[in-house]
Amino acid sequence: MNSHEKSLIRLLSAVMALTVVLAGCAPEQPEPVKRICPGKASAAEALATLKKYSMQLSRFIAYGEGRASFYVEDKDKPQNERVPAVKLWFDPPGKVRFWGEVAFNRRGLDVGSNDTEFWFAAKPKEIGNTYIWGLWSEQERIDNILLSPGVLRQAFGLIDVDRAENWSLSSAPNEDVLTQNDEQGRPVKRIYITNCDYRVRRIEYLDTGRRITAALELADYKDLDQMSIPAKMKFLNPNDDGTVNTFEIILKSIKPADTIKDAVFKRPDTRGFKEVYRMVGGKAIEQPGSK
Repeated sequence: MNSHEKSLIRLLSAVMALTVVLAGCAPEQPEPVKRICPGKASAAEALATLKKYSMQLSRFIAYGEGRASFYVEDKDKPQNERVPAVKLWFDPPGKVRFWGEVAFNRRGLDVGSNDTEFWFAAKPKEIGNTYIWGLWSEQERIDNILLSPGVLRQAFGLIDVDRAENWSLSSAPNEDVLTQNDEQGRPVKRIYITNCDYRVRRIEYLDTGRRITAALELADYKDLDQMSIPAKMKFLNPNDDGTVNTFEIILKSIKPADTIKDAVFKRPDTRGFKEVYRMVGGKAIEQPGSK
């Protein structure tokens, strides 16, 4: 082997070695850049955006299923129940109706409201055989019921945002937090909003001791005409012992409706229920003939 051939071999070896080194030092793929979205500049601006969304709401009918998880006395673990079918009617601003199938009764859970009154009825004995109703004009708030019609309406975007002076705004990374305060300056409601699409992801309801009495989690928004409806809604009610009762709705079909009959939003009869209560000023008053 002459000197020229030896030089060529050394050159090829060096090139091969350099190739191996470079292959081992290939640059790592950069992580996807997280989108950063600024929040609103003030509570008034945030409330105006939510108000705009509420004005875009229109009638719809939805179908899906549900899941309930609740604690009963003397039990350490929650009782889990599947709700195989749910149906929802919504006619803004004040009309909503929800049916949930329980114990083979397609109206086992019946929640609704119209322009003047609201109700919550759980008929099968497995879930209490209880009927609660009231007039809107006699209420301050009814968000301490696990699946109240007022909270259900707020899940679709009907949030009372007319009095901006009672609200304050704080910000977290990619999230705005609106807080509603009472006349004494105590927080009664918090709304968590994702900045990038400005959709509500969670609402918390607080008592005068600043404890969360109920919460609502919203996800998987679906665009329908000019509105956006959460297909997943989870209602949470904390108990005094630290446990939490939950009810989750998963909507599989959401369709606009030109009209919905007024009869859909008529309050049902109280006959056949073991316990009947009327809500007045946020308090449940047992009615004669119960039990």
